[in-house]
Amino acid sequence: MMPIQDARFTITIPAFNAEAWIAQAISSIMAQTFRDWSCVIVDDGSTDATGSIARQFASIDNRIKVISKKNGGTASALNAGLREFIRSKSDYFMWLSADDLYITNALANHNAGIPKSGDEFYFRASNYLHLHDTAPFTGQLVSDPSKWMFIPERREQIASFMLRGNYVHGNSFVLSRGTATHVGMFNERLPYAHDMDYWLRVARHTEIRYLDCQTCVTRKHPLQEGALNRHLTMFDSASVVHDFLASNPYHAMYPDLDHEDTSVIKHVIGNGLFHLASGQLARLPVFDTILVDRLGEYISVFAKNQPELIEACLNKLTEIAENGNYSDLMRLSASRLSGRIRKGAVLDEGPSFYEFLRISAETIRKKLIDLDPDAADRAKQVIENISSYIDKIHIKGNGQC
Repeated sequence: MMPIQDARFTITIPAFNAEAWIAQAISSIMAQTFRDWSCVIVDDGSTDATGSIARQFASIDNRIKVISKKNGGTASALNAGLREFIRSKSDYFMWLSADDLYITNALANHNAGIPKSGDEFYFRASNYLHLHDTAPFTGQLVSDPSKWMFIPERREQIASFMLRGNYVHGNSFVLSRGTATHVGMFNERLPYAHDMDYWLRVARHTEIRYLDCQTCVTRKHPLQEGALNRHLTMFDSASVVHDFLASNPYHAMYPDLDHEDTSVIKHVIGNGLFHLASGQLARLPVFDTILVDRLGEYISVFAKNQPELIEACLNKLTEIAENGNYSDLMRLSASRLSGRIRKGAVLDEGPSFYEFLRISAETIRKKLIDLDPDAADRAKQVIENISSYIDKIHIKGNGQC
């Protein structure tokens, strides 16, 4: 198969049964004011006309290449495009979802944002617009500043993935060859959080920079994979956090800070307690457990010579745990963190996230029912769906994840 054309930007479109949208996605690339691009469309085992539509575009523009493969999910399709990029001499890699669009000057704006001197390890994300494809908003472009991405400063970037979740929009980034070579492939065992896992690995290697303009349009519609599998996205995202913290101490979330500095210690602890008090760490029992444990370990290790700070933390946690205005999960997290601080022990690595999840499934089900007694059937179905997902995707061979 012929290689892709060498270009300033190589854009991969992973596509599965996207016949309703893919022509618009490709057309938005062909309409770019910056012309030095190549495009790899990966037909990921589609059973509709996606592949034939893509090949029609390739027949009229030799910058477009179509790869057809057995269905393997978005991560595997992205990896097929990433391998094409690495084999080429193109400078930068980009991703456009088959149901989304680039704004006409997207590549021009990205190109203008790249340092003139070049940067071997470069990663930049921008803002985006929403296109609502459900009544009563059909076809309406929405620019909502409250939904715009916020890229934290460098010293907070890893921690923000843990405490806030994914803050990089997949269609908005530009990735340099050096960064792609160093970070490697998308994790195909995380079908619903391969993007967050990849951005976290990027952040551990280089700074995520922000381009202050809108470059893409993300379509909101009921058939989106994320919309159809929201709870699985949450659990895959939780596994990314768990796997990081299972093998790294809490201060690894802030690698650029001096953790012998009292002001830094107060900042790190205050940030963690703020997210606990705001409910961010109690969205799911399995999401926050190791995060809370690692925070408790950090407090007991780095604040051990600051009894007043430890006492202030314990007082705040007691306030949360005993205040009925907080949710049950928030109070549970506060009690767990308080116990961890008092215990003061360094954590063992413990079970993998999915082993822990299976052990905890019945506890989760009971907690959901406690929160909503009328939701017993729904809670049972959620747990069954998650267990089935674990069996299908994550449990291999002898049952180890």
